[in-house]
Amino acid sequence: MKKCYFIFLLFLSPCFSFANVPDTIPNAGFERWLSLTWFDNPETWFTNNNSLLAAGVVKDSAAYSGYLAVKVINSGALVPQLWTSFHLNTRPFSFGGYFKKNILSNDSVIISVHLYYNNIIVDSGHSIEYAGSTSGYVPFSIPISQHLAIADSCDITIVGGTLFTSEISFDDLAFDFSLEIPPINDVSFSVYPNPCSNNLIIQSNFSKSDNFSLEAYDAIGRRQFLNDAYLDNSTADDYIVDPKKVRRVYNISKWQCGLYIIVYRSNKQKYAATIIKN
Repeated sequence: MKKCYFIFLLFLSPCFSFANVPDTIPNAGFERWLSLTWFDNPETWFTNNNSLLAAGVVKDSAAYSGYLAVKVINSGALVPQLWTSFHLNTRPFSFGGYFKKNILSNDSVIISVHLYYNNIIVDSGHSIEYAGSTSGYVPFSIPISQHLAIADSCDITIVGGTLFTSEISFDDLAFDFSLEIPPINDVSFSVYPNPCSNNLIIQSNFSKSDNFSLEAYDAIGRRQFLNDAYLDNSTADDYIVDPKKVRRVYNISKWQCGLYIIVYRSNKQKYAATIIKN
């Protein structure tokens, strides 16, 4: 348990090293870079670049605006990661900016934002970008859940593709602090308990006839297929009590401890939630 707790703190450690200006995404246009021995790093952002392997987070001179953007590309060594953290005075309602992508088939990129109050996650937003290409930059917007009216800090994480040469570039990141957020589809998607040690319950209003998959991604982008952990004979698996609420149980006791993103995916829609495995 102590080892799991340490790994989780290590993953969240960037949360304790904040940018100086509250509510401002640091170096949001990726114009400022630092030279670190064998590679460059975007200033005030963290990456998993290192001097022994090809960098996965690099400059992109084809920017949306200004001179530079950031490119997150799988260079064949590591799943590339980019993250930052900073203080908040005002609570944002969505996170967005511009990206261009060339993601290979059967691959995806995960974008996530977490809001904290007193070092506890209170709200979040996620987006999974799947295979495909854009000829130039396109806008994106990720709604942030609205469970608590206040937040004092934030982190943003981008986990790149798992396949060699999959890439995505970002520029001009920003928060939206207005209340005029487009409504999300009326979908119930609950994942609990959180944190979880053994049995994870997923409750939703998806139809049992839907052709869907449930997957989980850990902090370094490794994929777990939840269908393999499904408990067929669980008494909590129930379509009959309320046909509009499907409640299923999954045994995740064999998973390593840490942060996971649970992803529901069908040919019609996609949703995500974050859990901590103890």
